[in-house]
Amino acid sequence: MDEIDTHTTTPGRGKRFEECAKCTEEAVHVSTTTRTAYCSSCFVKMVKAKFRSSLSKQKIFRGKDTRRALVVVDGSTESAYLFRQIEDSVKQTNFKRLMIEPSFLVILSSTNELEVKAVQNKLSILREALPSCSFYLVHLAAVFEYERVENDGTCHGFRHVQKLTELCSSIETVSSREEVLRLLRIRLIQQIAKDLGLSKIVVASNSDELAQLAISQLCLGRGGAVSEMTNVIENTAAGVTFIRPLRDVSTEEATTALRLENVEHYAFLPNIHDQLSSVSYAYEAGTKGSIQLCVSRFIRNLFNDGFKGTAPNILGAVSKVHDQEGSALCTLCGYSFSSQGSFCYVCSSIVNDFPASSLPILLGERLR
Repeated sequence: MDEIDTHTTTPGRGKRFEECAKCTEEAVHVSTTTRTAYCSSCFVKMVKAKFRSSLSKQKIFRGKDTRRALVVVDGSTESAYLFRQIEDSVKQTNFKRLMIEPSFLVILSSTNELEVKAVQNKLSILREALPSCSFYLVHLAAVFEYERVENDGTCHGFRHVQKLTELCSSIETVSSREEVLRLLRIRLIQQIAKDLGLSKIVVASNSDELAQLAISQLCLGRGGAVSEMTNVIENTAAGVTFIRPLRDVSTEEATTALRLENVEHYAFLPNIHDQLSSVSYAYEAGTKGSIQLCVSRFIRNLFNDGFKGTAPNILGAVSKVHDQEGSALCTLCGYSFSSQGSFCYVCSSIVNDFPASSLPILLGERLR
């Protein structure tokens, strides 16, 4: 099969195929991972099947008491696709529908006030789609003075954004800075879920992002935990479970599916990550180097050179990487380690880059 553009291949454009793999219609779209050709309708079904398959294998929402979940969205293309699948599940009435009772958390890290206000305004798009659900808007700066979130459209924590900026500026290396922000984001999400009485957290991490995360963590020295960090289900030491139903879905597949379903407007900040870094948890602009940014560019270059299976291959490899469970849990990241002290190797390096006066923030003492 000739190499084609999997994102822009539409009727009348790009390479055309004789027949869809699932029906007799003309195929005009191709799966990023399998290189199988589909018509528009079957392509949407194929991507949706990846989402549903990842959940059905784990039997996550089978029990009546286990349907409540916190769904984390941020306006990106990936989170827009996740929202679309949750919306479809909630509105369906057939017996095969995904049994989930979602509450939505919109978490922001931008220090641009205009961008935050734009998100507040555009959040009405999601509210109109699922008016019966709760939507909580929280800024990462809420880690400085945590308060119980309300379903009132307020961006909780944004008044502390200057403190977040100062905190980032005080960390010596950019790689440590991005890792700190990733860890703070996880801690904040966990705390909000606990306060809302929810033990399941559904995130929009897709195959591209998880592949980048896996290689970044290997480079940082947290290789023993990459299997847990990139799995569909991750049971954490904090008592909550992270669920990643888009693990097998690429960004290109999600983008194309949104367009074919005419719900591209669910991605109200589609380019925000590209302006900073192609990694959703990255904070620094692309002009400043970091391990995370280098990994992102490396994987993107492979993809652009025609190696479309890069992300699935990485995830397949890291799923086999398991470390012997250590005797202690790291105070910062929550993963097990075998050495002495309170922190694993990676977090020890981060703490050394961190100002002592800000350690209570890093350790989550303001979130308790």
